Amino acid sequence: MRTATKPCTKATRRCADARDYECELAECCRQHLRDLMAVTAEFLNRNRIVWWADYGTLMGAVCNPLTTWADYPWLDQDGRDTPGPAAGIIPHDKDGDIGVVFSGWDVCRRRFGEHLTTRGFHRYMNSNRHSMKARVSATNDTNVDMFFWRESGIRERSKLPMGTMYRDKYAGVDKYKGRQFHRDMLYPLSTETWEGMTLPAPHDPEAFLEFRYGPDWRTPVMANHKGIPR
Repeated sequence: MRTATKPCTKATRRCADARDYECELAECCRQHLRDLMAVTAEFLNRNRIVWWADYGTLMGAVCNPLTTWADYPWLDQDGRDTPGPAAGIIPHDKDGDIGVVFSGWDVCRRRFGEHLTTRGFHRYMNSNRHSMKARVSATNDTNVDMFFWRESGIRERSKLPMGTMYRDKYAGVDKYKGRQFHRDMLYPLSTETWEGMTLPAPHDPEAFLEFRYGPDWRTPVMANHKGIPR
């Protein structure tokens, strides 16, 4: 199993393998993600901001227990002491992903940075794109991505059908994943276990993952941004 020769810290850059989907994420990076998710959840829950596990985080929570290590042939198979990965970080994933209702943007903009700083972490924010990340530090950019979703018809000027959840900006890799969705796919929220934590999740997590990644979502792939444009 490939591992980092020296664990990354807040004072170093993230591990060299942490951008390579052919490599399993090192334990130091995994622990950073657990810590970031915990401190982010603490803030959002304390401020009663609606959020949910999405993208790779939701995939790891739901799909990991459905797979065995043989389903990841690009990863080393030796030295495994479990039949497959537990609910949590996808073995070769590199970050965390959560959705947040846009009504929470202003509170996050004003207070989340201080919250992270007092706990020894770092916030990255782009106000023009309404994007935000919880990072290990200004040097180590291992992160949890926070995607802010608006709802058409709820104080939002949009030509989309009523109840459509949408983002202001999408990245290039989003063309391989489901984008806008109706609020009924989200509410009422359920929960999923991820790295031993209980995270809020869309109402029907499996249906949501099929919407995001297509009918073959249960089959692990090296990188979900190299699929079929959707």
